[in-house]
Amino acid sequence: MNHAYRPLYKVLAGLFVAAMYAFPQATISAQPGTLNYVEGHAYVDGQEVQQEQLGHLNLQTGQSLRTDDNSKAEVLLTPGVFLRVGDNSEVKMVTPSLTNTQVAVTQGEALVEVAQLYKENNIQILNGPGTAKLEKKGLYQFEAGENPRIAVLDGKASVYNESGQVNLGKGREVAVTSGKLRSEKFNTKDVEKQDELYAWSNLRSAYAAEASYASAKNIIVDAGSGYGWGGGYGYAPNWYGTGWYWNPGFSTWAFIPGGGYFYNPFGWGFFSPRYVYQAPIYYLPGSSRPIPVNPSNPPRVPLTPAATPHGVTTPGTRPVAPGVAASPRAEPPRAIPQNRPPRTVMPRSRPAAPRPQMAPRVGPRPAPRPAAPPARGTVRPR
Repeated sequence: MNHAYRPLYKVLAGLFVAAMYAFPQATISAQPGTLNYVEGHAYVDGQEVQQEQLGHLNLQTGQSLRTDDNSKAEVLLTPGVFLRVGDNSEVKMVTPSLTNTQVAVTQGEALVEVAQLYKENNIQILNGPGTAKLEKKGLYQFEAGENPRIAVLDGKASVYNESGQVNLGKGREVAVTSGKLRSEKFNTKDVEKQDELYAWSNLRSAYAAEASYASAKNIIVDAGSGYGWGGGYGYAPNWYGTGWYWNPGFSTWAFIPGGGYFYNPFGWGFFSPRYVYQAPIYYLPGSSRPIPVNPSNPPRVPLTPAATPHGVTTPGTRPVAPGVAASPRAEPPRAIPQNRPPRTVMPRSRPAAPRPQMAPRVGPRPAPRPAAPPARGTVRPR
């Protein structure tokens, strides 16, 4: 008899483990400088980063991260800010603080995606003799070397050196020198079409939104009389507001906003637990996991037909490559199925119901009732 129940026990145990596997863990949040993902080979102060170190290795003050050929890396800064390092590039952590985050780009190219920014944050990227302070949510490009360059694909930044300061908006760039800084205009579409790090960042951003969506759905628990554990309204114990949440199913840190929702510069969405079930979603080609997208400005679909959630392509698929801007935009599926019955058009206002008709009386009228006798003490009329 016991042997008959063993398969059932295994199924129940598997479902329990899968449920716990999907829940985000919020015991320790990621700190600025956390190395979240590496494609290819990356080194911290000359030591190669191992796969099991991802998500747990933090760049300390003065430490450098370097990538090889055909290698890229993703570093988490403050909640909602991603630093992505291109091929043959190097960045150095200057100050890993939540209120004063400074990173220097010393070689190659780096891209910073700011999906969420608070007034208490002070994010500065050093590039050659200049420093850029990121003022708004957006997308920022940095090129180091003999001719350092800072460009704003979206957002706003203040760039300064020892000779002065210049403000950059969307589509503006500056050649960083020790002399006077001059803002120039550039075509952001060229970067979207030709820059490989931009295409890779778009894909990584899609996976970040995917992990965020999966994590946010497991934070609020319906306890019968509301949201939370044990009834009433509230959040589950693994929720502490805006921050990074470790998702073991994706093996990555997921950013979840504390309230409302917003869309990042690529067009992927990040929803708080209270709004996550209202998110318009999209599925990447070859993937069965939903991703929130901006319905009014859908993102470009990365050229990865069947990539796994963490960026490792499966056999027979194409890795992310330049040309992402030429790919079609995502279209959120409609809630109503295509094979639906014909719609019944209801009138805007109901017509007034007809008044009931009284049936005619048949036969003589009945005799009137006799008047009631006067009460005692009343005066009879003469």
